[in-house]
Amino acid sequence: EGGGGGVPVLNAGDGVGEHPTQALLDLFTILEELGLLDQSIGLLNKTNGLASERSEGKQQPLVIVLLGDLKHGRTVHSLAKLLSRCAVGIHAPIVLKYCSPPGLEMPQSVVDYVTEQGGVTQEVVSDELKTVVQDANVLYVTRIQKERFESVEEY
Repeated sequence: EGGGGGVPVLNAGDGVGEHPTQALLDLFTILEELGLLDQSIGLLNKTNGLASERSEGKQQPLVIVLLGDLKHGRTVHSLAKLLSRCAVGIHAPIVLKYCSPPGLEMPQSVVDYVTEQGGVTQEVVSDELKTVVQDANVLYVTRIQKERFESVEEY
């Protein structure tokens, strides 16, 4: 029971690693903005946006670029994991493109988790930003977290 008395508990985060409640909000916003959410029943809408293109056989992927400090950005860790868990229900192939400065790449543990869940294609990109965002449906940008560095020089 884990001390919750049989009641589901939403974890708001664990400090520097995860931020699952933000990921839920971000996923809702992405689906709503792309027309993949049916507001009346709270389920994915198969007649709008990418979902309708897929039903017509076009198989348009939902391309999400995660850009910035992917090493320390707990929201990107949680969003990548959540997308991998929800991939089947989104009705569009999902492509996650990871783009970060050297040394701030997505942690291997997150990449491995997403791989284990299946349903999401992952790419590490280091191209010019203009190229990276060209086919993106979503550009999710995180700041470089100065407070996570040991020194100003490292930052």
